[in-house]
Amino acid sequence: MTTTTDTDTRFVAYEYAAVPASAEQESLLKDAYRNFGWTCEAVDRTGLTTGTVTLRLKRDRAVPNKTTLAKLQRSLENTLEAIDNLERSKSTKASIVAFTVGILGSAALAGSVFCFMASLWVPFVILGIVGLVGWALPYFLYTSIRTKRAAIVNAEIDRQYDQLYATCEQAAALTLAA
Repeated sequence: MTTTTDTDTRFVAYEYAAVPASAEQESLLKDAYRNFGWTCEAVDRTGLTTGTVTLRLKRDRAVPNKTTLAKLQRSLENTLEAIDNLERSKSTKASIVAFTVGILGSAALAGSVFCFMASLWVPFVILGIVGLVGWALPYFLYTSIRTKRAAIVNAEIDRQYDQLYATCEQAAALTLAA
């Protein structure tokens, strides 16, 4: 009597990959890499920094159109990196400006203290006011510059996402073609 099982015993050679990502990108990356024939085996949440994960992926080494898929996958990874850089660029300039104004405010307050100790009252008052403004202004500068930069960058981020989805669509068509 022969017993049949539902498990397939044919040999399959797999290739494996580990993809580090931010926790916010986890679902996006799982969906994107699925179009390239990858399946997510596990998600490692024990990253060195909080909010990062590592996706453990595998796929059949005999995937059709492997060379073209590899080129598309590099394009996907470049697009993801461009999106990440654009997201960071929203706050980079704002942080630099706010930090610089804060440092200048601190310098003005230090000068004010020296003027106070030397009994120079007019420079003491002027530098004190400039220093306090230099401490209060960075928050408003940061939010203003970041908001303006985000408005400019969001259009480019949307364009990059459109490119990412087009790349995934091409990859899905290649994996389904065979």
